[in-house]
Amino acid sequence: MVDLRPPLALIGCPEKDVGAIESRLAKAALNLRPKGTLENGDRVLFCISASHGPTAGTRTSLESLQGKSIIPIAIVLTYADVVTDDSLRELINCEERALLATVLPENVVDALPLLLDLDPNLVHKISELTKSALCEVRCAHAS
Repeated sequence: MVDLRPPLALIGCPEKDVGAIESRLAKAALNLRPKGTLENGDRVLFCISASHGPTAGTRTSLESLQGKSIIPIAIVLTYADVVTDDSLRELINCEERALLATVLPENVVDALPLLLDLDPNLVHKISELTKSALCEVRCAHAS
C-alpha cells in the first residue's frame, strides 16, 4: 500500500541526529522526503541525538524550516541507548524544545510527543501520529 499523505521530512543533523530512523521508516513504506529537502505541507519529525545534543548541524537543519508551513509530528531522541540517565535525556529534550521554539509557536512545541529510537514500536507510533497530526503551522523567520 502506498502512503498518499504528505511526505515525512526528518529534521536534524544528517550525520549526528537522524541515526537509523530513516532506514526504519523507509522499510515501513512511509512516504519519506529525500534527505535534505523540505516542502510546504510536509509532515516533520525532529530528530536529536542523545549522545551529541543540539549541534551546529541541528541548528542548520532547523534553519531550513524558516518561512515554511509544516505539520509537526514529534521529537525523536536518537542514540537514546547511549545515554541511560533519564535526567540527561530530559536535558537534551529541553534544549531541543528551546531551539524549536525559535521557529515554531511555543504551544506547538509543548504539544510534540517525545519518542525514543530504542522503542521497538517506534515506527508504528510515528505512523499513528502521522494519521492524527494534521495541524499545519508556519515557521518563523530568523530575527
